Amino acid sequence: LVDTLGFHKKSDALKSLHKLLKDKDVHVAHKAIQVTAKFRSIESIPSLIHALRNAEKDCPCRGHIEPQTLHSALNQITGQRRSSAREWDRWWGSMSVRTRIQ
Repeated sequence: LVDTLGFHKKSDALKSLHKLLKDKDVHVAHKAIQVTAKFRSIESIPSLIHALRNAEKDCPCRGHIEPQTLHSALNQITGQRRSSAREWDRWWGSMSVRTRIQ
């Protein structure tokens, strides 16, 4: 199912993928992260940062998304590297301001 979203209209697929980032089934959420990254859309950045923030709070035990998976997706979309959700938030906030000004 998640793979087929990659063949749908971008805006519709992204909305569905962003919801699946929160799925309780870690395999579904992980696949949603991978497919979201393939779209390389800046629309996904806030959802991925939010998911990263939650992943950093979760215990690193079985059944949770590893923060590195989300860092990789954000890197694939932005070409940037950051070490925490807080740093991604800061970076995204500065990018959002510049985008609105220009």
